[in-house]
Amino acid sequence: MFESFIENGKTYINVEMYDLDSLLLRYTKRENVCSKAVAIPLTETIKLTTPLRVGYTLDAPNMYLLDKAEFALDDEPYRPAQELLRADNELRRQLGWPIRQVEVPQPWTICEPKPNHTIRLRFTVNSTIYVPDVKLGLEDADIAVISCNGTPVTAKTDGWYIDKSIGTVPIGSVHVGENVIEVILPFGRRTNVEWCYLLGNFGVRVSGEYRQIVPTEPLLGFGDVTTQGLAHYCGNITYHLSVKTTGGNVTVTTPHFAGTAVRVDVDGHKGYIAYPPYRLDLGKLSAGMHTLKLTLLGNCQNGFGPLHLADLRERWIGPNAWRSTGYAWTESYRLKELGLLSAPIIEETK
Repeated sequence: MFESFIENGKTYINVEMYDLDSLLLRYTKRENVCSKAVAIPLTETIKLTTPLRVGYTLDAPNMYLLDKAEFALDDEPYRPAQELLRADNELRRQLGWPIRQVEVPQPWTICEPKPNHTIRLRFTVNSTIYVPDVKLGLEDADIAVISCNGTPVTAKTDGWYIDKSIGTVPIGSVHVGENVIEVILPFGRRTNVEWCYLLGNFGVRVSGEYRQIVPTEPLLGFGDVTTQGLAHYCGNITYHLSVKTTGGNVTVTTPHFAGTAVRVDVDGHKGYIAYPPYRLDLGKLSAGMHTLKLTLLGNCQNGFGPLHLADLRERWIGPNAWRSTGYAWTESYRLKELGLLSAPIIEETK
């Protein structure tokens, strides 16, 4: 119920609204009287304490993006490291083939029974820690020839990552220092040289163009997770908070977050926060300690998006956004914020 009144032949309505809200009004004839909102009984609301950092779980492995590699056509010497889509363009120009831009023909329109070339890729990954049981995600994983630190990989594809066309292959471990991963793939008019993905239990630190594998963060603070070891992470993040209540009605507000939405779960009370005012009523909780789980529904922007697009004014994100040139290109990584960017506001009313 909201307040409305008529003054000098005009109807005035006082109502609180938030971004994305809408309001449908139906006017009827009435006397010049004031209709006021129903009084709300006096209540006491207290803000519950939230820690500065909390435990968290990921629903996908962390990822180190392999988007740059030394490359070679067939048995030619390796060329200096290049972003892979640019390397693909360079080899296509060398062979007199059309490059893959917006105007590129779809693969099924090209008559090529079998690729008659190969492309060799050599990725270099710097790590500050030893990481066992890492996997490589790549397209055409079942026909790729892979080696890790000089050792041929004999393992077969054991699953997929994000997209079923990106197979995952166990490749062993990453050691402290410089690691070299080599991949050989068929290369033809219809093939695509695409980014690859190193998957495992590790953190990733990005400093401009330079990146390295680091230990995982034991706790997350409320802020951008790309600066907390999850620079290229593509998945959901669940924050685990312990809250103590006195038996009242509890609401949770996540005023600032970067992601799709926030899923809330406490004592079987579940719901989603997606629209302003970014608040969810959890109802009455029993007195005592509770575990509140806030799951940020993430996205794949920092692993699959146009990370080298320097023109922040560009609004049309098509194939050419991954192939920008001149000052619209940067070798650094333009990451987007991800995570609960400020502490949730948890309030109890009695």
